[in-house]
Amino acid sequence: MNTVQTDIDRVPPLPSKLKVLLADYPEILQELQDALVDVMRSKSLEPPFEFALWRLEDILSHHMINAGAELRSAKEHGDPKAIEVATEKDRVMSRARSMNSGLSDLHELFDFFTENKDAWK
Repeated sequence: MNTVQTDIDRVPPLPSKLKVLLADYPEILQELQDALVDVMRSKSLEPPFEFALWRLEDILSHHMINAGAELRSAKEHGDPKAIEVATEKDRVMSRARSMNSGLSDLHELFDFFTENKDAWK
């Protein structure tokens, strides 16, 4: 995964559970990482942890909605393989977006923004 260095020379960490859940979707992991870097660079976004969380939620919500649409489309076309793939993607995206699963352990991300709070002064 490509990462961009910030002026504090660290990149906000992706939550571990998201990395596991989305291992088969590297493009989504990169999109999430890029969003965290954007929050880091946008020093006017305060409080940064909350903005980072909102960005993650927004991106995951978008992918969850798209996965549901892909599943509906696959069912309409009746292709069993496409239905199987879309069902799995819909399940993964729903879990990733859940505050009880993919977004349930944000300690590392919270700690990152707490440790780097001076970057927003």
